[in-house]
Amino acid sequence: MGITRQLSVGIAFLLGSFVGFVTFMLQTVVLSDIPVSFTATEALVIQILYFVSTFLLMGGVLLIPSRVGYGVALLLFTAVFLFNIQVFDRRMLHASYDPALLQVQMAPVLHLGLVILFTLFLFVLQWVKKRANDQKRKTKLFVH
Repeated sequence: MGITRQLSVGIAFLLGSFVGFVTFMLQTVVLSDIPVSFTATEALVIQILYFVSTFLLMGGVLLIPSRVGYGVALLLFTAVFLFNIQVFDRRMLHASYDPALLQVQMAPVLHLGLVILFTLFLFVLQWVKKRANDQKRKTKLFVH
């Protein structure tokens, strides 16, 4: 893997993780018990920032050339996903809460779920390509 590709992967993961962390902190402040006014604009900003983070993380995953890299990324994203499920406030699932609050609360779980599915898809795709190449190589050995 060339230095440019390594640098691109690193920058994409660092920026995606940083934007995701800052957005998670912003979401925590907005949804906390302190008197902060919650408006649709703040919810939209949080959603857009999670989208940017998701886009950067998916771009970083797309630049990874190996199946081992996909596996490591999959493990890290799964660990963060499980953390987000643990901090999810299940009291908001009741009918008395505003749906906009629930949407903001579910955003990191849904966005990380998308990144995990994308990474899993690329992991399986890389595995299928490797098997097909191995099969071609075996066929060439037996034919010639």
